[in-house]
Amino acid sequence: MQEIALQDGVTEKRGRGRPPKSGSMTNAQRQAAFRARRKAAGESVTVTKNIPAAGDGYDDLVLENDRLREELAQARRELGEQRQAFREPVGKKWSYRQITALAEREIRHQMGEASKAASKGEANMSMLCRGYANSILLFWYLLTVGWQNDGDNGRLEALLKHDVTRNEK
Repeated sequence: MQEIALQDGVTEKRGRGRPPKSGSMTNAQRQAAFRARRKAAGESVTVTKNIPAAGDGYDDLVLENDRLREELAQARRELGEQRQAFREPVGKKWSYRQITALAEREIRHQMGEASKAASKGEANMSMLCRGYANSILLFWYLLTVGWQNDGDNGRLEALLKHDVTRNEK
């Protein structure tokens, strides 16, 4: 068998793709240039997120919140002690119970006077006594705000709504 001689240009391996230009960079050079541009721009190339210093105040806020909660708890404890102290008389001062009992007695008295005046036909005197009773309730409320027991305010308001003349008939 006879071999056929090939031409000179056919024996060389043919290159694939576009032929390189004279000033082209290699992949490593392109990557180095890209990193240099990113570094010059100031943007970091990290996988994890960088937290800016201004946004890192969460821990400080948590500590301050805990401190304020402790202050609030301490203030509530002190207030509880003061409330208990206000309920008992000290020296010549009045206790909450004494003020409430006096207010209840005076409201009952004024409502009784209003009822008597209404039965005599003295509407002005009846309204005046009811006004006194309302004033006594308001004064009691202002004196005892913050230490009132459950039900005391409702009980005293019920005395104002109670019409003695209707119950007597």
